[in-house]
Amino acid sequence: MQAFGGTLNPGLAPYPKNEFANPSVLGLNAFSLPTFLLGLYNVHANNVQIPNVIVGLAFFVGGIGQTLCGVWEFVIGNTFGATTMCSYGAFWLSYGAIQTPAFGILEAYAAAPEQATTAIGFYLLGWTLLTFMFWLLVLKSTYVFVGLFTTLLIGFSLTTAAYLTENMYLGKVGGGFFIVCSFCGWYLAWSGVATKQNSYLTYYHFLLPQPKPKMMH
Repeated sequence: MQAFGGTLNPGLAPYPKNEFANPSVLGLNAFSLPTFLLGLYNVHANNVQIPNVIVGLAFFVGGIGQTLCGVWEFVIGNTFGATTMCSYGAFWLSYGAIQTPAFGILEAYAAAPEQATTAIGFYLLGWTLLTFMFWLLVLKSTYVFVGLFTTLLIGFSLTTAAYLTENMYLGKVGGGFFIVCSFCGWYLAWSGVATKQNSYLTYYHFLLPQPKPKMMH
């Protein structure tokens, strides 16, 4: 298959062996909504600084939604889509757990709150490194697909730096990149379902230059 963000295929992947619906649309939507909200919280939009409303989205949309998508991507043979969706589904589940007092994660640092900031920084650093690996795998893909992982990588990097340096202004800038990333995700989700039959607007693939196949003599 040619590179196409609407199916989470970075290119040269085999076609699914069986006829299934495209699970990538669900996963991209489940990724974009909590990412959008997280970005708004990070930039302190309308002076909202308590992010706990996102916990429900983290568990039930980003966590469960993306994990289900990842399992279905395994079924249709899309290794990249399965790995990314299950990974970021796990991110949202773990993020929700950190923000939920019943898990006692942040409360464990009550005696040493400065360690909590660094610990979260290390947590985000791991996700930054994983995102960097995924980013390397989409560089030959479409512009919007590359844009999704580029803005996500920058957002993670800046937020990680904010916690490790305690310069929370970096987190605000990172939040802006998360917002842009969410719109890339929604655009790719739309492209996965928009056809000439159901929409007046159809997706333009924005393919990066691909090498021309050599002619056989």
